[in-house]
Amino acid sequence: MKAEIYIVSHKPVKTPHDKMYLPVQVGISSENFKGFCRDNTGDNISNKNPNYCELTAQYWAWKNRRADVKGLVHYRRYFSNGKSNFFKSYEGKFADIMTSTTLQKFLEKAPLILPKKRNYFIETSWSHYEHVHHIKDL
Repeated sequence: MKAEIYIVSHKPVKTPHDKMYLPVQVGISSENFKGFCRDNTGDNISNKNPNYCELTAQYWAWKNRRADVKGLVHYRRYFSNGKSNFFKSYEGKFADIMTSTTLQKFLEKAPLILPKKRNYFIETSWSHYEHVHHIKDL
């Protein structure tokens, strides 16, 4: 089974070394990021990027890629292998990004991977940020 995880970015960024990750440059730009696919090739809605953001990359992957399993991550947000150092540092994050081996193990148990259900109605935007991010950043 072939899996591809598309890394959506509007700027050049460091990407994981695992071959299942494919960086995709979104939005119409005259600049080509080295090693990136672009969402304005093939069947695409790249011109709608100001309204749909990373969904233009999802549409592009749906229409133009042939992987059996497709996933989407933001250039700053990746799936984790579950180690405790994932959120401690930038380098820690890259040491713990989900690998194709880990993904394969998950997909042997279930055909789809989703986040845990969360009920946000009990929190304000401020308290949610405080619980899942670094409050000192506000």
